[in-house]
Amino acid sequence: MSKQVKIIVEPDNKKGVFPKGTTLYKALHTLGISMNASCGGFGKCGKCLVKVLENAPPTRESNKMFISSTMLKEGFRLACQTKVMKDMRVFVPPETKRRVSQTIYGRGKRVTVDPLIKKIYLKLPFLTISGDFAYFDMVKKRIGDKLHPNLDVLRETTCISKEATFVTYKNEIICIEEGDTTSMSYGIAVE
Repeated sequence: MSKQVKIIVEPDNKKGVFPKGTTLYKALHTLGISMNASCGGFGKCGKCLVKVLENAPPTRESNKMFISSTMLKEGFRLACQTKVMKDMRVFVPPETKRRVSQTIYGRGKRVTVDPLIKKIYLKLPFLTISGDFAYFDMVKKRIGDKLHPNLDVLRETTCISKEATFVTYKNEIICIEEGDTTSMSYGIAVE
């Protein structure tokens, strides 16, 4: 009897072989599929919902807390509470996936995070903002033409120092901080 099981993931068309008994959550993470699991894979949030298309394992009590009996019959399971005992084909719904992994599985792995809010530090000549906004033209040349200042930033900014940190959200400058504050980026997420 084989001690390895094969998993095929749709619609990503990813495949992998794992030791029997591996959680589906860990297998999907290993295959590079980041799951929405704010509880860290402990079966407490119900967000890592997947549909097992072939060889759905028996349901566990933790699945019944978050998934209706009809959906359980259709093969829906929580990835973190599903141990892979046979070869299986799995569908991961788009709403279950995450763009940036919130949970780091394992130790010593390097994770690249691409936050929406970024800080860019620049040293520029000292200028005051006049009607032509020459200062922001200079800033755009240094950090990209796609960035533009928020209207509130323009209203509140009358004088900008030579060294400033530009806080951006997507393609908008939302704040200007004096000096180099790039090492002071903090965030919190509440759901």
